[in-house]
Amino acid sequence: MLDLTQAKRIAIVGGGVAGWFAALVFRRLFGDETEVVVFADEGGMPPVAQDGGLLNMAAALTRNGLDVEEFIRETGATSRLGVAFHNWRKNTQAEAGDVFYHLMPMPGEQVAEIDHMAFGFAPLLAARVAAGADLHSFFPGFSLIRNKSSQREAQAVLATKRSGLSQSWHFDCRRFARYLRGKALTRGVREQAGRVDKLVVNEHGAVTAVAVNGAQAAVDFVVDASGLRRIGLGQTYKESWCSLHSFLPVDTMQPFSRICQQGQLPLLTKATALSSGWLWQVPLANADRGYMGGAYLFSSAHGNVHNMQAELVQHLGAGVQLAQPLRFEAGHFKVAWRNNLVALGAAAGFVEPLEATAMGQMLESLRNIERMISDGGGVVGHQAIFSFNRSSYKTWDTISDFLRMHYEGGRQDTPFWQAVAQLPRSGRYQEIRRAFARRLPRAVDLESYIGYGWGAMFHMVNWLSIGAAVGVVPQQAGVADLKRLPRNMLQEVGPYLKELRKRMGQEMNVSGKQAGQ
Repeated sequence: MLDLTQAKRIAIVGGGVAGWFAALVFRRLFGDETEVVVFADEGGMPPVAQDGGLLNMAAALTRNGLDVEEFIRETGATSRLGVAFHNWRKNTQAEAGDVFYHLMPMPGEQVAEIDHMAFGFAPLLAARVAAGADLHSFFPGFSLIRNKSSQREAQAVLATKRSGLSQSWHFDCRRFARYLRGKALTRGVREQAGRVDKLVVNEHGAVTAVAVNGAQAAVDFVVDASGLRRIGLGQTYKESWCSLHSFLPVDTMQPFSRICQQGQLPLLTKATALSSGWLWQVPLANADRGYMGGAYLFSSAHGNVHNMQAELVQHLGAGVQLAQPLRFEAGHFKVAWRNNLVALGAAAGFVEPLEATAMGQMLESLRNIERMISDGGGVVGHQAIFSFNRSSYKTWDTISDFLRMHYEGGRQDTPFWQAVAQLPRSGRYQEIRRAFARRLPRAVDLESYIGYGWGAMFHMVNWLSIGAAVGVVPQQAGVADLKRLPRNMLQEVGPYLKELRKRMGQEMNVSGKQAGQ
């Protein structure tokens, strides 16, 4: 059992976004008699400066008393309504305009396609899949993307609560960390500069001190936000590493930035498939001008850094500034919490930044750390820690399988994409993939990915948006779900289906039968 009711010092190793977010949380959890100190080594910073958030980011800001408008102003953040995927599917050399979207829906905003559910699925989405229609243009807010609206215009439309879309943000991690740092320091968090050399562990396996610059500081609890240094689970405890490299093929990151005009800042992350991986572009604001940041994520088995840099510059044009490339292995530790240490962010695991999972996973982990300590009155049992670790593991399962699905588009025009076509699939993903071939994704399919007390990283509409785009959810799956509807329900869907048939120029053989009849 871990008893923190008499804790004198909470140590947070790493001064990046994860570290300073954790500092704000622990400052709220503990009274003034407990010191919260951040050992602000920049090892906690992510390998690239630009990132994006998922839907839990707005809740995390609010929960920690951070004003969204101030956050946007101080960090240069821009609205993020989803991701535009370019050239991820087969025949892209002949079809240079290939693009599909993964938008972030906001249920309850009177968008019938996602709000109307029956028998575990959305009949109108089934009709769209059956007709081969897209899964993005029905959102009222898609007009913002179609019309290339400004950030200010997007904010006005989103505020009406009628767009059908939720938002997160793109942000510069270094500016975000500085903003969080300023807030934490005003609330009584203490900062100590210097690199933590090691963690001192007693005979029971608990961390008793952190060693910095030849001196030791006693601690009662440690949050390891040291990034890829992984001083806690990696260097100190030598925990088992669970590699995801066989499922997620890229292992090298080439960061870049490029100046652009403020009016050119889009509302989406852009992910463009290239010869040996994919290019990630994030729009950000900076004073009176904007800039694009991101990275080329590629497989070192299919291209060297020099060639990939040349391809990146050729694709983006003049003015590209390249940063130091980084090698990594997609994966995570088997456990995230051991004794009186919990790892957060890249210190617990790291995968390619497709779909902004790094920020989403970090914030959900931190929310559950807070929940366990707060609900337990500062006393956390071993079974609770076991449950946390199991739930964290499930989240990595979710991330791995969801990202794996993005590579199912059928490209085979380069050695990398030919190798991608042969990538293995986890047993979990194979099972739901077989189900998705016969009908649309259901919430019940995804329950095994959700740990006790944890929120879902991705919901069934997210899985459907990608699955239908890359062919994992075929048109026949939509037809089969429509056939499962009772006749009266199918008649209600009829006008919508008729309009889709007309628009798509297709005829579909759908009869009003319920499954099993």
